Amino acid sequence: IYNIERIESMDEIYVSSFSDKINSDKIFYSHHIDGPFGFFPAIKVYRSIIAITENKYIRTSFPVHKHDYCLTKGDFISFDYNRDIHYMEF
Repeated sequence: IYNIERIESMDEIYVSSFSDKINSDKIFYSHHIDGPFGFFPAIKVYRSIIAITENKYIRTSFPVHKHDYCLTKGDFISFDYNRDIHYMEF
């Protein structure tokens, strides 16, 4: 019924920062969605974030769902990359 495909070009290692002023990822600190597939109801793209180091400060927030997560070593979360509004905060 479903076709599940890995999007290898989306694989990345991201190092978060305590400031949006010392990196090029300022968009991550504002409410946003990613990618164009939210306009196509049959296509869903899920992103998974896996924390590989200890973290007590930086949170991934989902304002529509009223949840935020402070992922630390070994924690993970997956969400609809094109539909779930999300942002980082510290």
